[in-house]
Amino acid sequence: MRYFKHLIIIILIIAFGCATPKEDFIIKAEVKNQKGKILVNGQTNLPDKAQLLISLKFKNKKDIIIQALPFIEKGKFKTVLTPKKLKKGKYEIRMEFSPQAFDWSKGKVTEIVGEKGENLKGPYVKTLPDGTKILENTIDFSYP
Repeated sequence: MRYFKHLIIIILIIAFGCATPKEDFIIKAEVKNQKGKILVNGQTNLPDKAQLLISLKFKNKKDIIIQALPFIEKGKFKTVLTPKKLKKGKYEIRMEFSPQAFDWSKGKVTEIVGEKGENLKGPYVKTLPDGTKILENTIDFSYP
């Protein structure tokens, strides 16, 4: 019976130890302008079927021009933002993952990142006032 308890403890340590990622989470991308369409191609180590929110806005302004909701697939994501008309100027592309968004993976994403992002760590992690952790990165670019 004593060995059985030790076996259970070892299994729990392995299971919970594997559930929490050991490396920092990242979210990076390249942004290209192609005839008024903004191509965003990125990499992350978020799990497959995690969904991002990609937003385009003028630099230092709050109003969002256009958004997209790409999924992660094999560590990559891509989207094309097609605003009606861009003026010459400086813009920001904001890439965000929130653990409180709908989990299209039937719980697999939540299992890895935590319900409120408690397993997210690294330089791209931001803690919101309610304690939720999100993954976020912003890229500046000029148009044209």
